[in-house]
Amino acid sequence: MQLLDWGYTWRRGIKARFDTFPHSVVTLRLINDYYFVYSVEWSEDDQVVTKADSEKMGLLINRELGMEREYLRRKSVV
Repeated sequence: MQLLDWGYTWRRGIKARFDTFPHSVVTLRLINDYYFVYSVEWSEDDQVVTKADSEKMGLLINRELGMEREYLRRKSVV
């Protein structure tokens, strides 16, 4: 999976698109020191987004923003 494009929203969130889900828009929100997948505007033209896909999306965005370390240290991974 690769990050196609992303941008900030007006409420410190991020909207992003990924190559495996090109028709779906993913919204991420800032919590503590990293971004997590908040919602997916899923398109029927794409495959179903799994939890593993959501985690990969979160990792890619946080890596892009230099927050990978914080993302990997989150409670759900420990």
